[in-house]
Amino acid sequence: MENKTNILFTLILVVLIVGMVFYYFEYTKTPSYVQEYEDKIEDLHAKIDSLHSENKTLDTEVESLTDVIAKLDVEIYELDETIKKLRKDRDENINNVDSLSINELTEFFTNRYGLIISNSSRTDSSSSN
Repeated sequence: MENKTNILFTLILVVLIVGMVFYYFEYTKTPSYVQEYEDKIEDLHAKIDSLHSENKTLDTEVESLTDVIAKLDVEIYELDETIKKLRKDRDENINNVDSLSINELTEFFTNRYGLIISNSSRTDSSSSN
């Protein structure tokens, strides 16, 4: 009887060892699709890193362009102020000229250009050039 128990014990032990070896080789190895997914995940991480680098470059460019825009805004404001001043000066000059009488205008142009403006409409060919 002891022989039967030894055989039974050995048989159970062999079945357990075969089962463990089968379990080890069948269930502990990584399935092939897992490796594919890990490769895809690694590629995605590389793409994300590349996009982060590109994003930093674009952020730097945006900051630079923002500075340029701010400088141009200041320049535009200064030019607008200059235009306003020139328009104001022009309007004042026009109003000053409009308020002059005929005699004052004649005196102004005589003093400035050395000509006497007459009311006659005749033209003198010697003085027109």
